Order: sequence, then C-alpha cells, then structure tokens
Amino acid sequence: MQLQPELSKNVEIVTKREWSAKRVLTIYGLFTVFALVISIFTVPISISENLQLFYNEELLLKSYKIKEFLLFIFGSAFLFFFLVTIYAKGKGWNNVFYVTLILLFGFSLFMFSHLIFHSTPH
Repeated sequence: MQLQPELSKNVEIVTKREWSAKRVLTIYGLFTVFALVISIFTVPISISENLQLFYNEELLLKSYKIKEFLLFIFGSAFLFFFLVTIYAKGKGWNNVFYVTLILLFGFSLFMFSHLIFHSTPH
C-alpha cells in the first residue's frame, strides 16, 4: 500500500447572508406603507347579504380626507424610517434614537390628555 498524497483544493465557502434588524424593519415598513395606501381604495369594497362583493359609495373617502390620510401615512413612514436608520447606525446614535422615542412618547401622552380634556362636540 502506497500513500498517494493529493494537493489541497481551494474550497470556496459561501455563507448565507444574515438578515439584519435594519433590513427586516425596512421591509416591514415598506409593506405597512403599501398596505395603508392600498386601504384607501379597498375600504369601500363590501360584502352583501348574498356574499356578493360590491363597492359601497358611502364609505368612499372625500379628496381632502384622502390628502389628510396620505399626509399621516407618509409623515409616519418618514419618522419610522428615520428611527430605523438612526438605530442601525449604532454607537453614539443610540442616544439620539432613545431621546427621539422618549420625546415621541411624551408628545403622545400630551396629545392624549389634551384630546380627553378638551374634546370638541360633533
């Protein structure tokens, strides 16, 4: 029996790319924004007693309401993606991220109490 030495072959190791938190949150944000924009057109679609789909004109948003809703969606999306970007930068930017969240939480509490105690009659 003779040993037959072989030269080692170059082996390329390919690892699967891991999903970072930024990537997952960005995809989640895109799907959420897309779903909210689509909801403008899908809310008026209803089902009748006979399980037939029909377009309910009473549920259709007026143009100024659509503009307000789109401003809310894109404003919220801007804030969400800003916070995701700040969080992903890490290091010293974490403080900016947490301060922004605390300010947003404080403003939300203020608006909650303001709307509870100063409600307008309809």
